[in-house]
Amino acid sequence: MLVHSMKSGRLGVNILVCGIVVATLLLAPSYSFGLVGADEPGLVGNHQTYAAQDNHATFNSPPTYKFSYGIKYVGNFTVGDGPEGMAYDPLNHYMYVANHFGSNVTIMNGTKIVTSVNVGNQPESICFDSSNGYMYVANSASGNVSLINNFTVVHTINNLSSPSFDTYDPANGYVYVDDYTDNNVTVLNGTGFAGNISVKGSPYSSVYDPSNNMIYVAGWGNGNITLINGMVAVGNIILGSNNGPCGGAYDPLNGYLYFGSDGTNNISVISGARLLQNVSIGTNYAFPSFDQADGLIWTADYYGNNVTIIDNSTVVGSFVVPKSSYPNGAAFDPYDGYMYVADRGADNVTIFSTPTVASFRESGLPTGTAWTVVLNGSSQSTSNTSMKFAVTVGSWTYTTSTPIYGTAGVRYATSSSGSVTAGMTLVSIPVHYTTQYLLTVDPAPHGSGNVTSWSTPWFNSSSVVQIRAVPNPGYRFSYWVGSGTGNYTGNNATANLTMSSPVLEIAYFSGFSYTVSFEEVGLAPGTSWSVTAGGVHEKSTGTFIYFEEGNGTGSYLVSNVTGYTVSPSSGVITVSGSSVTVVINFGSTNPLIGISGIATSQAFLEILVLILSVALVYSVMEGKRRPRKGLR
Repeated sequence: MLVHSMKSGRLGVNILVCGIVVATLLLAPSYSFGLVGADEPGLVGNHQTYAAQDNHATFNSPPTYKFSYGIKYVGNFTVGDGPEGMAYDPLNHYMYVANHFGSNVTIMNGTKIVTSVNVGNQPESICFDSSNGYMYVANSASGNVSLINNFTVVHTINNLSSPSFDTYDPANGYVYVDDYTDNNVTVLNGTGFAGNISVKGSPYSSVYDPSNNMIYVAGWGNGNITLINGMVAVGNIILGSNNGPCGGAYDPLNGYLYFGSDGTNNISVISGARLLQNVSIGTNYAFPSFDQADGLIWTADYYGNNVTIIDNSTVVGSFVVPKSSYPNGAAFDPYDGYMYVADRGADNVTIFSTPTVASFRESGLPTGTAWTVVLNGSSQSTSNTSMKFAVTVGSWTYTTSTPIYGTAGVRYATSSSGSVTAGMTLVSIPVHYTTQYLLTVDPAPHGSGNVTSWSTPWFNSSSVVQIRAVPNPGYRFSYWVGSGTGNYTGNNATANLTMSSPVLEIAYFSGFSYTVSFEEVGLAPGTSWSVTAGGVHEKSTGTFIYFEEGNGTGSYLVSNVTGYTVSPSSGVITVSGSSVTVVINFGSTNPLIGISGIATSQAFLEILVLILSVALVYSVMEGKRRPRKGLR
């Protein structure tokens, strides 16, 4: 049992790390697939069972999963005794299959067997070194590594203990060989040794992560992953319930690493230096690999004789491998678009063709925000971060939903369209949404001035925007008052602000003022009178009432004064760059008041006093003239 899972594990890793170059990012759970027999036109529905023929298979899947296009079964091909590790050579487009019990390597060109090459005893895994073009074959029983160039063993590296898996690091050009019995990793540089690195547990498989240039080594028996940077072990990841990691794969779409299990029925999903989750797949001894055509993780289920498909961290389907016995890994051939599954117990390789996928992955949207892509007329919408379309070889055009509006004053924008060219491998298209904020700028009062305007008031987050206020004739700029993170508040007419949120800016202007004088004529001194102009009421006991007004036209109203008529009692005033005086005439309605139209209460009193005085004097004089009765 230990040997089986050990071999299978190395397989999954070889596929991803040794010789397959993938670029970009994207992925989506809206993808759907089905398994199609060699002569079947397609598959519709769930749990489709084919006719009882050797070259057909049964597809099992969750009942909620929809199949709209298929994974096609190409055929089974006998290779050698106990095929395990596989690796693709991008220089000659051949697939190399390590036959564990046959102690040789079968070389395939698509579906054809080209030749076989004898290597060391019990080869278990293969990886491709792109720096020298060699295939490195780890021979566990003979304790050495065979280097193959095309069809020839050109060198053998000896003095290893039990090499069980090897992985190439393109960042430094080293090949890392897992020594299962020595609990260390031997590092090879070309045809020589670079050193040894101690790891935790028995190294069972390893994976290269191009996002951080780290080697992840699965430690069988103690449930952890050792992280190696160059020649140094820099950390460990505990896998929890997965005590026997024995195979691995890297998914360039999401940057996750997947490690199989030896007896714990799950797949461990890792991001960077942390365990994201353990995904249950319901079978022991599972060995993951990445399919570059459909962007999915294929998990060879050793005892289940099937393949479980994982998208991101969700099991989306599974199918029985025809003529299979102990499948223990898979590898992708990007030249022919084939996925190879090694059947250790059946001594053959099962080949499938998979649909090529255009994979869109968004970034920048808040979690749960819906977005849409239309690819050549076919539309998909999702609130997840990715989606996939099945495509054929050729050029495709697409559009994206943009802008997408969020909370008030916030939206998200991206390029609205593009084109992709599809071949035999998946096409990944990043869709990045940029957060934009609304900038609102207004003058106050209305009509007092002009403020900066733009073709669009939406600006990218953190962008610096210049605002400017220009007064209209008769006004001068006073100050800005802003609200929102990054706003400007101050008295500079031209200023910069940073768009860190929706921003509102108000430019305040004040008009130049001129004196409007109202002069009364005809009121008795000290008489109170009043005028209302521009909505303001003023009163006085003096000759003048003053208002300060800006340029423009307005009305006025003079209040009535008891005992007087007023003219004009109301009217319109126009101010145009200078002061204005309005004369208000009051006429007395009392005939005793007013001389020459001028009412003088003081003069009236003086006359009254004079009349009374004259009357008094006259009365006294008359009294002196009259004789007294008593003297006659």
